[in-house]
Amino acid sequence: MPSHPSVTPAAAAASPLRSFARFELRQLVGRSMTTMLWSVVDPQHGGAVLLALPRSRAPDADKLDGWLQAARKTARLEHPQLAKVIEVGHHEQWPYIVCEAVGVPLAERFAALGAGPQEAARWIAEALDGLAFAHDAGLLHGDLQPHFLQIGDDGRLRVVGLQVAPLLWGDGSANAQMDTAQLQAQRRGAARDVVAAGCVLHQLLAGAPPLDEADIGRAIDRLPPQGREILRLPFTLPRPVADGLRAIVNRATDTDERRRYQGARSLARALLGWIEADSAQDGDPHARLLQRIAQHGVLPALPFLVQNGRIVSGNDPWG
Repeated sequence: MPSHPSVTPAAAAASPLRSFARFELRQLVGRSMTTMLWSVVDPQHGGAVLLALPRSRAPDADKLDGWLQAARKTARLEHPQLAKVIEVGHHEQWPYIVCEAVGVPLAERFAALGAGPQEAARWIAEALDGLAFAHDAGLLHGDLQPHFLQIGDDGRLRVVGLQVAPLLWGDGSANAQMDTAQLQAQRRGAARDVVAAGCVLHQLLAGAPPLDEADIGRAIDRLPPQGREILRLPFTLPRPVADGLRAIVNRATDTDERRRYQGARSLARALLGWIEADSAQDGDPHARLLQRIAQHGVLPALPFLVQNGRIVSGNDPWG
């Protein structure tokens, strides 16, 4: 398959129909340095589906077989936060995964409606729940990008494209017992998935890609231990972010690997705990006032009235 530049919906609609195997390529949903995701029409199953595949062919038959064995395991996973795998196959040495079309990409939903801190935290916690289930089964994502996170009409998130990354090509021995090196590689891959989730959450809250890298994988490679960059949420953000959530996001991409969250469930629990605490705080006027002062640095400046010995105002200066 040739490499294509980024395709906008308008450009995709105007361009001639292209195909891959039996699939009609409708729109390039997103791509990274290692993978791509297409919206396609599948005449065999009828209707639109998602086609996830590496950006290069398998180098040999053994590598292809190892990739296919691992990818087929994803088709047996059933979890509310994992998109259903319809088919795993290959075409001219090019492996692919077909998944149900579950909604719109997270980035598209975010661009259209914006993401509040609680909503963004909930979406990423849902993604982590699905990733934790996959990690327990010995599977990874390997290239978690915003376009692989799809928001359904029900507002729930589903992860697309498990095991699609070519860096996960096996050696044809996927059914063999894992040796020490394989287990270590599995742990490193799971840890990278968690850091990627933290980077996506950073992007949702900051309104810009981490380290100005549209490719999450490239951003991770610039963080320790591979790189030397520091990734922290800026203090100027589209929407105020509470200190508790800011600390969670910064820890997820900490420069010290030992201080990062060591598993998908650990980060998910932290996010869900923050959501619960923040929701409870919203119902406490005193706690809400303290939070607003911490975020804005000032008390409200409105004409107050005194009624029955109490200072009252008919408006909330922060809405």
